[in-house]
Order: sequence, then C-alpha cells, then structure tokens
Amino acid sequence: QGERMRGLRQRVVDLDRESNGALVYSVRYGHLLQSDAFMGRYLESREANVEVAARKVLAHFEWRQEYAIDSIMQEDWSDLDRSGELKLAGLDREGHSGWIWKLSLHDPNRTTAERAARHIVTMMERALAHNTAEDQRIVGICDCTNVTPRNLDLAMLRIAIPVLQEQYPEVQIRTLLFPSGWLTASLWGVIQPLLAEKTRDKFQFMTQTEFKQSLKQHYEPAQIDEEYG
Repeated sequence: QGERMRGLRQRVVDLDRESNGALVYSVRYGHLLQSDAFMGRYLESREANVEVAARKVLAHFEWRQEYAIDSIMQEDWSDLDRSGELKLAGLDREGHSGWIWKLSLHDPNRTTAERAARHIVTMMERALAHNTAEDQRIVGICDCTNVTPRNLDLAMLRIAIPVLQEQYPEVQIRTLLFPSGWLTASLWGVIQPLLAEKTRDKFQFMTQTEFKQSLKQHYEPAQIDEEYG
C-alpha cells in the first residue's frame, strides 16, 4: 500500500505537469495530495489501479476549483440552515463525523434544485472538516419521520447524487435510514436506481428503536443529538 500510495502521488504530479505545463493543482491541493486518507479512498474506489486513481484525483482537483469548494462553506447558507433540514451529527467513538438529514423538512420549492444540491455538498465539506477519525470517513443519518411524497425532490437528487458518488468516493461508512416502513420503502424504490451498488449496500434500514440502540452503541451520550438521546 505504501508503494502504491507513493506511486499514486507521483503520477498525479506527473499528470498535472503534463496537462498544465506546470504544477498547478498538485500545489494548490497539496494538503489533499499528502493525505493518506484522501488518496487511499481513491485507490480503494479504483481497486488499487494507480493510473485510473491518479486521473480521478486530478479530475477531482479540477472540479474543486471549478465548483469553488475552497469557499463553499463561507457562502451564505443561512436560509437553508435555518430550516433544520440538514445539520452536523456528533462524532462517533472513533471520531467519525456525519450529517443528519430530516427529510420531512425538505421543501423542493424552498430554493433551486442546483442550490439545494450545492448545500448538500457544503454539508459534506462541513462534516469532513469536523472529522477527527484517521480514515476521514463519515456517517449519514436519514430521518424519515413524518416524511411524505411531497418531500421527494428528484431534480435535486439527480444533481447531488452523481456529484457525491464521483467526487467523494468511499467517504461514506454507512447511512442509517429510519424509521423503516412502507413509505420509506416506497421512497427508497425511487432513489435506489440513482445509486451505485456499493453506495446502496451502505444503507441500513432501521426501526426507531434500532436506530437509538445503534446510536448508544457507536456514540458517547454527549455526541448524540438531543432529539434522539
């Protein structure tokens, strides 16, 4: 793994120089290039193929610049943050951060699908910045309590899901989805085709009781959101 990691870093640098005539992205995003957690996720997602992983890393660096990721957390998200739909979760016992998505609070008419998707990317960046785990992976929590079909926003999901899967490979440890039931299953039937198989396999469906038991297993009491404590 160490030799592959060194080879991956060198190949990204070489591709950067070949593509741009100088070291551009490998300097700008040197902190990511030197991160074993970040680079390791690309190796894992590309089955340790150094050449493919290197091209994906460089493409990600280019995307970060084009999508203005460096300043995304400084943008004014106050209106969407106030809705309470998306918020940071506490750290689990291993230091993994995460996010909580209260789907019943999602209103497809609150903002554009593009901006709603960008807010989800912002939450991903916030969660990663909050992370203290060595592997820098995160846990997702989808709270489907009181959700109705009007909360489903396919336009936003069709934008957000490809971005998350392509630009944040292997970041997700698991996503807890609760409470399981017929409506949750129906919504899952709509969303599932948009997800890659590896992503789908990381979703865990739970009852309310099972969800709270999982929180107690993985989190210290002080790190559990008061709504679920």
